[in-house]
Amino acid sequence: EVAALTADRGTTRPGLFVPDEETRITTSTRTMSVYFTDTFAVTETLDLTVAGRYNATKVKVGDRNLLNYNPALNGEHDYERFNPAVGLTWQATETLNVYGSYSESSRAPTPVELSCASPDAPCSLPNAFLADPPLQQVVAESWEAGLRGQWQEIDWHLGGFWTTNKDDIIFQSTGGTTGNIGFFDNIGDTLRRGIELGLAGTSFDHLAWFLNYSFVDATFDDPFLSNSPNHPLADANGNIQVQGGDRIPGIPQHTLKIGGDYAFSDALSIGGDLNYNSDQYLRGDEANLLDTIDGYVVVNVHASYRFNEHVTILGRINNLFDTDYESFGLLGEPGEVFNGSGPGFTPAMSDPRFLGPGAPIGGWLGIKITL
Repeated sequence: EVAALTADRGTTRPGLFVPDEETRITTSTRTMSVYFTDTFAVTETLDLTVAGRYNATKVKVGDRNLLNYNPALNGEHDYERFNPAVGLTWQATETLNVYGSYSESSRAPTPVELSCASPDAPCSLPNAFLADPPLQQVVAESWEAGLRGQWQEIDWHLGGFWTTNKDDIIFQSTGGTTGNIGFFDNIGDTLRRGIELGLAGTSFDHLAWFLNYSFVDATFDDPFLSNSPNHPLADANGNIQVQGGDRIPGIPQHTLKIGGDYAFSDALSIGGDLNYNSDQYLRGDEANLLDTIDGYVVVNVHASYRFNEHVTILGRINNLFDTDYESFGLLGEPGEVFNGSGPGFTPAMSDPRFLGPGAPIGGWLGIKITL
């Protein structure tokens, strides 16, 4: 339906439709699997786990638009693979467990990805699908190792991981207002490696607390030419060169969550949590040439009062300090939307960054009834 922006950033509803832009497809995905797993006691303290899974997936896509039939959308795709896994667990002491594993997994491309995989027929997702060329399935090879145990009243866990995604699939933008016109493509290998730390315990008899931290280094492993026509540093063809080691947009390296609950009585409990996410690159800046979106901290609080075994009052406030932050960003074409017309619009806008605002302060009050 044709629409236009109004002065208050709303849209008109003129009732004018464009039949050529109508999209109707039917899809089906069928997966058959055979798997096994078993754990062997090598010694009294050492266990070996061996597992495997075979998947066979068929994806069908068909065009149902009789007024604007597009045979390029029709297609059938078959994917199959055997994924092994092996792991060791050693109970070193009564309070210390050591583990390590290697595993493989795979996923077939989705109908949405397959229906929008041609650079010659870019799609406006998720509203239009134009062509159905083949894509390779994504295979993940993962290594993981770590320690977990107890120390006094504290449960703790420290682990590391290394995952390589073979033939990873990303969405390549070819332009448009918010960068959502483009196609899906296999761009080579991507890498995700990092560490995870978890602590949880009880203090002063009434305080239950936790701390979870993760460091994720998500990078492109292979160089490739990325379509990013809205990038201010793109070449004449709208491309930027991505190098191996460039960070994957939209994934913060550091995340931290700290929280707890204090029981003032058997009936009243008050708690909260603090969430931190570090900076991230915008989608469309896979080459890491622009400034990142700033990291942010958000604090939430909650409380509950239990009248009896059947009735509990619950309350919660998210973003207690009404922090102004952005949680996501991509590159788009501002001139197509913010063209300087009407009150509240800035003339000749050229900043290609579209940012997703975080939720402002919000409160909820509820009652839980247990019969």
